[in-house]
Amino acid sequence: AENHVIADDDEVKEAFYCYSHLKIKEQLWDFEGKDVDSSVVRKLLSKYEPYFKRKQLGKDVRLTYRVPNPDVEKNEGKILLETLESIPRSSDVARTFYENDIAPIFEVAVPMVTNAASIIRVAEYYKRFVVGKEKGVLFEGDKPLSSWVGGFTPKEMRVIPLLEDKDSMLHSTDILREFIVKEKIEDYQRVWLARSDPALNYGSTATVLIEKVALQRIHHLSQELSVAIPPILGCGSAPFRGNFKPNNVNGNLKAYSSVRTFTLQSAYKYDYDETIVKESVETIENTPVKSPLPVQENVILPLIEKLSTAYIEQI
Repeated sequence: AENHVIADDDEVKEAFYCYSHLKIKEQLWDFEGKDVDSSVVRKLLSKYEPYFKRKQLGKDVRLTYRVPNPDVEKNEGKILLETLESIPRSSDVARTFYENDIAPIFEVAVPMVTNAASIIRVAEYYKRFVVGKEKGVLFEGDKPLSSWVGGFTPKEMRVIPLLEDKDSMLHSTDILREFIVKEKIEDYQRVWLARSDPALNYGSTATVLIEKVALQRIHHLSQELSVAIPPILGCGSAPFRGNFKPNNVNGNLKAYSSVRTFTLQSAYKYDYDETIVKESVETIENTPVKSPLPVQENVILPLIEKLSTAYIEQI
């Protein structure tokens, strides 16, 4: 950071550092509850041109937006719309830079999802009102809007539900099934399970058990629908919030064997020697994804209720 407050350009620099030095393949660009630069794609490509000529954004490395959820964050709802509107502009920048049509931004994560409607709205708004406007005509006899300002890409936006409460995680398959069927998804659909915040709400042990049940159910749904559903797990470094740190990755990889993506929070990246962090990232990347650890739901579910109830009462 240039100053005591981390500014927009500092976060752009951090994204480049994560890609180029730590070899992290995906960076979260977080619009939820804070101001970040919607011109991040243009700034990355212009400031770090040699790197991004070798590594294509949207193909070799990813930039994934987290947007506000208007169902919960009413005052942030317009930020969601502004963010979705900015995505085709980033595609225009990348098309000029790379001379191909690979979109640099093609996924957004929506937090605090409790039902499929929350993510269906995001996907449909993008298709109908962001991309859909390209066929509009401003007055009779005029040419389509796309002939004036250019086309809008990508044509569809993938939406990742971030599930953060007990009921939503345990009913993750209902939310995913409805979304996958409604949006006619045939290849893959990511899902993000929170780990650190639920520990504060339900206790660490109950949260671990919730994750085990959810991951098992997601695995079975993937087999049922023949659609890949690669999970993301949002662990923190503090033991209570996940104990996910560079010197403990093997334990987590064993505990969450079906997880495809782990969130590397700031403590993970900056509280340890850079060499150790890089080695741990390599370990994660090279560890094959397996089936989830099997659990007996008829035993686990009553335990979750007992543990979480006792924890909430004590808190």
